[in-house]
This record gives sequence, structure tokens and C-alpha cells, in this order.
Amino acid sequence: MVVELKLVIETEHLSAAEISRMLVDLDKSFKVFVARRGGRSFKAELAVSALRSGSIEILLDAIDSLGKLAQARQFLAPFATHLAQLVQLAVGMKIHKLGSEVTAADRKVIKSLAAPVANGHASQINIVNNGSIVLNIGSAEEAKAILDGLMVPKPDSELVQHLAVDRLAITKQQFAELEQGTLMGSESPRVCRRLST
Repeated sequence: MVVELKLVIETEHLSAAEISRMLVDLDKSFKVFVARRGGRSFKAELAVSALRSGSIEILLDAIDSLGKLAQARQFLAPFATHLAQLVQLAVGMKIHKLGSEVTAADRKVIKSLAAPVANGHASQINIVNNGSIVLNIGSAEEAKAILDGLMVPKPDSELVQHLAVDRLAITKQQFAELEQGTLMGSESPRVCRRLST
């Protein structure tokens, strides 16, 4: 079965730079996806095989380093599913929990797909696999939620973060004196500076 993967952009005025960014980012993410699943010896990249009118509809295909289609195409449907899962996790603010499973290329492609909808340059963006919509970014609110979900959450307190990382070693007496402002001649003036910043 031949996989037909399409990027469909509903828009009236999307810049060539934004379309180019989406295609370049899709290609980079696809290359990383293939390398992780097919081994580093197998090289594949996305190719634009057709551009259809109406809304902007770009038919994507995959070629390997020798220009062969058959083996590279097997990665198209799983790649589309992978992107859809990342978008769902981003909307749920859970993408950061995957850690190293989410690559910089993955984050970048999700951002480039969501940004035109978030900023009003496109009304929706879909990735369609064999006629079924696999990924849909259908509103500015959803796109903004996706972009927000890509950000790594900050810890609630900077002090907690510093204490957890640095493991300060001071006695209870020194801490009490520090709080009262009476700590004199500390063995570690570095501790005082850290606690005061």
C-alpha cells in the first residue's frame, strides 16, 4: 500500500518563509525520527511530490539516500502519528515528561506547524495520512496551548531549586545566626552569599 501523506494548510495569506520553515522543520524531524527507528545507516528525507491548489496542499513523500522510495515510505505513517502524539502531549502540558524522547527537531516542527494558526496567518493546519486527518491544529486557542505546552515548566521557587542542586551544609546554629544577622566569621562566606541572593 502506498502511503499518501499531505500537509494541508487552510489560509488566505501565508508567507513563503512560513511554508518553507514548516517543510524544513518537518524534514529535520523526519530525519531524526528515521535515524532513531531505522538505525543511523539508513538515511531518509521528505520530498515534496506534488502541490495541489485550493487550500495549500503539499503531498509529501520519503526518499532514502539513493533516491529509492519503497523502504523510506514505511516511516511516513509512523512519523505522522508521532507528531500527532506530541501535539496531544503539548496541549496537555505533558510533553516535558518525555525528556530525551522529544528531540529539539520535534519541538521545532511542532512550533512551526502551530505558529501560523496561533498568529492568525492560517485558520488550520492538518497532516493527512491516506485520507485520514492524523494531526489537526484547528484554532488559535489550540495552537497557543500547543506552543505553551512546548515550554519547560519552571520550578515554583528558585530557592528550592538552588538548595536541591547545591546541598548547603551549615549548622542549625549558623542558620539561626544568619537569620538574626549575627553570623560572624563563618567558615564558608560563600554560603552567606548564596543564601542572600
